[in-house]
Amino acid sequence: MLKRKVLEPVRLVLPFDSAIDHGRSDYDAYKSTWDTKHLVYVEGGQPSVFVINQLTHRQRQRVANVEHIADRASLAIRYGLISVENYAIEKPDGSVVFLEQPRRTHHGDLGECITEDWMEQARFLTDELVTIGGAIMSISEARAPLS
Repeated sequence: MLKRKVLEPVRLVLPFDSAIDHGRSDYDAYKSTWDTKHLVYVEGGQPSVFVINQLTHRQRQRVANVEHIADRASLAIRYGLISVENYAIEKPDGSVVFLEQPRRTHHGDLGECITEDWMEQARFLTDELVTIGGAIMSISEARAPLS
């Protein structure tokens, strides 16, 4: 029997976050359960956390129809990212600010999505973009037990 798993929002910590103590963490266990108890942080380490949610059926279809991987990941983020914690941005003058919470707009029958202006402000690096978008797509296709 096939079963689809409906998940609560997931607290995503990226595998290359410098706050993770990789020698003491089990990132594979974390990724299979999305339980942060499998992550250990370096002393004083505060990871960036991306709270993500599963996409709706229509959103998954729309994302799947985008050919370029970075564009697909960006669209998945626009639909599936709920909030961001502790994501620092260094300005040209050397000052550091934290990314504000996503701004949303209505996107027709696809529901609410993050604005393009906010995505431009975030300017996620390519590896961040693909990893966050990939995680959103992965949890949106979750089977029981997790795929």
